[in-house]
Amino acid sequence: MKTDEEYAEDDRLFLGDEEPTTEFEKALKMYDDHFEGTFPTIPLCWGRSEEEVIDIIQQCLAEDKDVYEMGVLPEPSFDIIY
Repeated sequence: MKTDEEYAEDDRLFLGDEEPTTEFEKALKMYDDHFEGTFPTIPLCWGRSEEEVIDIIQQCLAEDKDVYEMGVLPEPSFDIIY
């Protein structure tokens, strides 16, 4: 069974050791560097443009709140059955 950290790694854009080159990658790196957790790319990038995701990240950074605290994404629940 995967740990929370392993799920978090699966749920983000992998940049590896490369420096971010696009505005989207730079925004993801800024979010990841600022907050304890990583940006949940799977639920928040699906059906949104990169510009919309960058805007969400910028709002989070400006308010110093992650996506859960901002209400953009509900806190994960452990009682969800897939």
